[in-house]
Amino acid sequence: MKRLVIARILFSSLIMKRSMIVMLIMAVALSFGSGTQTQAAVTINFDNFTPGFYDADFLASYGIPNITIGGAPGARGPRIFDLTGVSGFTAPSAPNILYQYWNEADGPEIEKGMPHWLEFEFSPELTSFSLTRVGMGNIPARSFGPWQATFYDAVGVELGNFGESCNEYYCIGIYPPLVFTFDAPPGTTIAKMRLTSWWYASTLRNINVDDFVLTQVDDDVDNWVTIQGTVTYNGTPLCAMVLANGQYMFSCGENQGTYELDVPLDENGEITLFAFVDGLAPFKQILAPSEALDFDIEMELASPDSKTPTVTSTVVESIDNPGWVEIEGTVSLDGIPLCAMVLANGQYMFSCDPYGEYQLTVPLDPNGEITLFVFVDGLQPYKEIISP
Repeated sequence: MKRLVIARILFSSLIMKRSMIVMLIMAVALSFGSGTQTQAAVTINFDNFTPGFYDADFLASYGIPNITIGGAPGARGPRIFDLTGVSGFTAPSAPNILYQYWNEADGPEIEKGMPHWLEFEFSPELTSFSLTRVGMGNIPARSFGPWQATFYDAVGVELGNFGESCNEYYCIGIYPPLVFTFDAPPGTTIAKMRLTSWWYASTLRNINVDDFVLTQVDDDVDNWVTIQGTVTYNGTPLCAMVLANGQYMFSCGENQGTYELDVPLDENGEITLFAFVDGLAPFKQILAPSEALDFDIEMELASPDSKTPTVTSTVVESIDNPGWVEIEGTVSLDGIPLCAMVLANGQYMFSCDPYGEYQLTVPLDPNGEITLFVFVDGLQPYKEIISP
């Protein structure tokens, strides 16, 4: 299973949570260490190439090992073209663009309405692809024909497409530069993209492209799984913070008491699942992937002698962020500084470097207040509403 993992922070109105430095260590290690899978987008800016005609493998270093030419007999290969001094076109990263050139001996009547295409192979395969279509002004002799980018998996099954068709023959008028994006459907990846134009007028045959952006599959994300379940206490669905191997969400709102997360397996191929609810004992269990696919969490009451951390706070206006404030302070227990998760109006940090100190820049809520939460493993959560 290959997945595009998107890191998300979800902030809801919360009934908040329980203790958590076990969670903090997991979050730090997995969110910022080797456990987190990220996929850097590869941008192909054609300004990096000298204008001219190119072979089928000229983009191999970017993950496009081959380009196939097809369509009408006059179709030819890729060309990088310099727009300097050419009126009527707008490229956000001018001057160079990519298009498909043609055999000029094939006149307009020979191939009118026939397709020309370039088919791009991707290795590694992609989870997402974007291109920027060059803009065009409303001046004589500036137009482009209907065009379409069609996406296929490794066995040739069509996954979807995007493109433009302005009228029966061609697009003419004012068309600002536009970014088109295709995301592979869940469970699939993009192995090829065919970029087709149907030519009707004496313009550049293939659609003019300013740049490509490729989001490539990282094979390590095969180690991610989707887990889901419920969080309850005596049968009552709960608004909880659910954490698994560094990925977390709140089981609140419309679907209160339910959670679903895409998470990486740890080095042992396991998932450590946590849940935190105010006033209840923190939940922790280590699960095999098969157990975590559908796992219900039953919370228990916290011990009556549970302690709460000592938290100090000072609030001043933020100079750099008008309308926001800076809140800073300490977290300790019996004078001992603590590594904690500190959350205030959607902004968070760990008071771990140095121990027991935090500083956040946060927005005020609609009431002009700050709701400050602090979580420490083995302690009751701390909550304070502050009116600056």
